[in-house]
Amino acid sequence: KSQQKVLGYFGRIREINSIRFMIQAAETAGFRIIIAGDGDAVDSMLGEFPDLDYRGPFNEQQLPNLVEEISVMYAMYDPKRGNIMQGAIPTKMLDAAAFGRPSVVNANTPMGELCESEGLGVTADYGDVSKIAEAIEQAHSIEITSTKGEDNDAFLSVVNKLLN
Repeated sequence: KSQQKVLGYFGRIREINSIRFMIQAAETAGFRIIIAGDGDAVDSMLGEFPDLDYRGPFNEQQLPNLVEEISVMYAMYDPKRGNIMQGAIPTKMLDAAAFGRPSVVNANTPMGELCESEGLGVTADYGDVSKIAEAIEQAHSIEITSTKGEDNDAFLSVVNKLLN
């Protein structure tokens, strides 16, 4: 996997705050950032961070190439969005794990528990930039073994259990 320290966020860009936390934490941890996707907050994000490595919207075919470029996936969301507390499992974390990349996700959520129990990444409290920075650094050293090909069936069965 990419030994470079690169943090990625690929998906809907709805909340400028979660992007701000990502950028501050990445700077603290010494990670580059790649962001791709679309959403209501793209314009304000680019207004505030004009030098961001922003790749624009992407489709499913482009996702593998994006994930190849990163070493850690950022999958944190504002917990005020109810679905995160109710157990939404963001596909970003699963996509990343399928390509052997760890994620950083919200602590104290069903997705965070899954992330920790399955060894898919590291959790941090939403909005705590220093904790997020530590989580990014810890996640970077995680080896995810169930990558595409080797043990994909076992991995997919875990995912299916969770989604059903």
